[in-house]
Amino acid sequence: MVWRCLFFQFPRIAIAVASLPMTLLAGTSAIAQVSQPPLQRQGTEVYLNDRREFVPWRQWQDATGWRIQIGDTGLRSIAGFDLLSTSDPTRQPVEWFSDFPTEPIVLPAQFDGKYRYLDVSELARRLGWQMEVRENTLYIKSEATQVRAIRQGEQPWGQRIVFELSGNAPWHMDRQDDRWLVSFDSTIFKDIVKRLPPSKLWTIEASAQGVRLFLNLPVSQTPRVYTLSNPDRLVIDIGADPIAERDILWMPGIRWRQQMVEVRESRFPVVWLEVDRHRSELEFQPIWTNPDSQVGIAPLQETASAWGAIAAINAGFFNRNTELSLGAIRSDDRWYSSPILHRGAIGWDEAGNFEIDRLTLQEELITAEGQHIGLGYLNSGYAQGGASRYTPEWGETYMPLSDNEILVAVEGDRATQHIKGGLAGETPVPIPADGYLLALRDAPDLANSFPIGTQLAIAQTTEPASFDRYSQILAAGPLLVQNSQIVLDALAERFNPYFAKGRASRSAIGTTKTGQFLLVILRPDATGRGATLWETAEVMRQLGAVDALNLDGGSSASLYLGGQLVDRVPATAARVHNGLGIFFRSSTNP
Repeated sequence: MVWRCLFFQFPRIAIAVASLPMTLLAGTSAIAQVSQPPLQRQGTEVYLNDRREFVPWRQWQDATGWRIQIGDTGLRSIAGFDLLSTSDPTRQPVEWFSDFPTEPIVLPAQFDGKYRYLDVSELARRLGWQMEVRENTLYIKSEATQVRAIRQGEQPWGQRIVFELSGNAPWHMDRQDDRWLVSFDSTIFKDIVKRLPPSKLWTIEASAQGVRLFLNLPVSQTPRVYTLSNPDRLVIDIGADPIAERDILWMPGIRWRQQMVEVRESRFPVVWLEVDRHRSELEFQPIWTNPDSQVGIAPLQETASAWGAIAAINAGFFNRNTELSLGAIRSDDRWYSSPILHRGAIGWDEAGNFEIDRLTLQEELITAEGQHIGLGYLNSGYAQGGASRYTPEWGETYMPLSDNEILVAVEGDRATQHIKGGLAGETPVPIPADGYLLALRDAPDLANSFPIGTQLAIAQTTEPASFDRYSQILAAGPLLVQNSQIVLDALAERFNPYFAKGRASRSAIGTTKTGQFLLVILRPDATGRGATLWETAEVMRQLGAVDALNLDGGSSASLYLGGQLVDRVPATAARVHNGLGIFFRSSTNP
């Protein structure tokens, strides 16, 4: 069956708050309360002018006709709508070929437990968009526009390129063939392109499908793209601050913010979420790529969506070759991966208690004869000599991480089998469902301590001991801030000197005096220069963190909200092993 909601084209008018009907400006019902009639269709696939995107949408019918909502961060991604600051989560002002700041467009917003939707029904009618639903896919066609002129010029901070258009044109930014790509749905006459002077910085490709502007810039140097009205223009700034200041109350308890932050001679674009840890409907939980195994990496956007998180940030380090974690993951009191090298970690519980500190997990086996045998690591991809332990939390099987390991199967509390591991990565060995495997590396004589039938007990402690009370733990490092003081010591946490002094995109988590979790991404400045660890610590202090922890950075640094990455283009984000997910829980959304 095909459900149609064709918004026939109207004469073009200026889009401003004063000219929009009150249904467009009025707020919707309270967050997480559904006031519209039952949904007719919903999905996560949208075709905008034949360009396919994965964005959540919903459709229903009321007395005024068909209504369409699109996820707010998705609308930003597929069409270039810029979401503006708001203190009302049910009303979202946007900038899109409008006279901002005097006359922004304001769209009704509604949160359904996972996504925050914007009602675009009235706006689409006035823009002349044609919208059609086929099964679980939304198809959108915008009005045809033309490029009337192209201007370029030097600015004090860099270069500006301006496309003057005959109307509103959806635009999209991506990374392709090691270049930035800004594409928009307009046609252009060849003589306009021919009149442009040659440039090593950018090239234009034009076709019936639209205009494609390629920018020869490194991935660390992000252009800023935005729109203006009277006349309609698409503006690309190269070398300017890559973000504008925003402060959006996305839902009660979650505030989405971004601004430029100065540290000494640098100005870094910072995007972060402030999450109220005291809100009972918000739950914090570690997430990882494969819930059934510790092997695997994937884009954070994919992992967060699969777990049903409303927000997420990447977290711990991992080995890209083996796709295994290199740091602590504890979820619901179960260790899925132990900390390593006494590195920084964050622990929390359901009561809202939390702690950030350097962390070690200590385990030892105690035989019936009273012999104490220290273990190296638990469920860890960090393969070191000695004995390490692997439980069913690791997965159904264990693949040897080094050559010639001796594996001891323990069922219940007794050793039941010795297994030769052979070559690394060749033969998986089952992990007893009611016990564990011991992996003995470079210690063949240690197997003599575990003869078949030996009864074994496990003693486990954390350092500091206070971390043992936290049901949820994630680790990365180094520790940045404690009690509002910078305590950075990367070498003490056994990071190499290059990492300790290097510059990169950064990801961090912090806590404030008022009970907020800060999930923070620092991007390179306008010149492409990343932040040092010390600069990251200073930014966290400026944002109000009393305690803060560095997370895996570089291409891993990613911040997810409402179905999309909000800090970077997805094509520039690397696959990651794990993250911290934020979940919405209520009596109707368990």
